[in-house]
Formats: sequence, C-alpha cells, structure tokens
Amino acid sequence: MSFSEQVKEELQELQIKPMCCRRAYLFGLMIGAQTDGEHIVFRLPTAFAEHATAEIKRHFGRDAQARPYVSGRASGIELHFASAKCAAQISAWDAGESADFSAVCKCPQCTFAFLRGAFCAVGTVSDPATGSHLEFKCPNGARALGVQTNLAGQGVSMGLVLRGKSTGVYIKNSQ
Repeated sequence: MSFSEQVKEELQELQIKPMCCRRAYLFGLMIGAQTDGEHIVFRLPTAFAEHATAEIKRHFGRDAQARPYVSGRASGIELHFASAKCAAQISAWDAGESADFSAVCKCPQCTFAFLRGAFCAVGTVSDPATGSHLEFKCPNGARALGVQTNLAGQGVSMGLVLRGKSTGVYIKNSQ
C-alpha cells in the first residue's frame, strides 16, 4: 500500500458529524466529476465507493450505480447517478475562470471537509521520508484554481502545473 493510500484510509476512518460538512465532503469527492446536465459520473478509489453511494442517497435521494474501471495503472470505482441539482452545482464550477466552491461550504469546517474529500478523490502525497510532495490532480484549470484559492484561504500557498488534460495543484517540500 502506498503512503497516499495509507493517508486516504486514515482520512476515511475519521467521522464527519455536521450534515453540512458531510455534504461538502461528498462534493469534494466529486471534484473530478463530469456531467451532461443531469447525469453525474466520477471516479474514486474503491475504498470510498460505498460511503460515497450512501452519501449520494442521503443528500440527493438517488441511487448511484457503481462500475469498476481500469485506466492505465489507475483503477477504482466509477459512480453514475442522476440529479439535476447536483449537476447544476458541478457545471457552475466550470462556468468561470476559477471554480467557486463556497456554495457547498456552509460553515468554517466545511472547507476542510471539502478539501479532505477532494484529496481522497484526486490527491496524492509522498512519504515525508523520501521528500514531500502533495498534489491535487483536477480535471480542468477552473477547478484547480478553486482548490488553490481554498487552500490559500487556509494559509497554504500552492503552485499549478499542467499535466496533459488535467491541472495539478501542488506543493513540494521546499515550500
């Protein structure tokens, strides 16, 4: 098991009690989601699928279909569900130059819950013993800028890097 997987496993075990924070965490898990206006599709590590499916049912009253996927070295679960309200929120993230996640963050702790979900979905971190590197691999520049802005609001300055069709938000040990 990689260091990133260990960290994600520990984060998954932590309880989130306030309902607003649970919703923010779910939207964080959906940071890589694609939508066609009503249907949402997003990928997660397998360990998060059951929890995400339960939260989708709780917050949107919808059942999500889980399908395994393999893409290169990556594998996990792809979740599919329909919710016009959720799809509109995800589409709004891409409407501007920088995604505004404030609509899903109702209290100060929601920002941390959102970032935790985003890390669990698209983040990696290296073992500090081998040199620190933390990165969120976002599907586009708008979402990457939104993550960068949220982290800057918490006092963490991170850089941006293009990685093929995605954009990484990163910090290295020298920073």
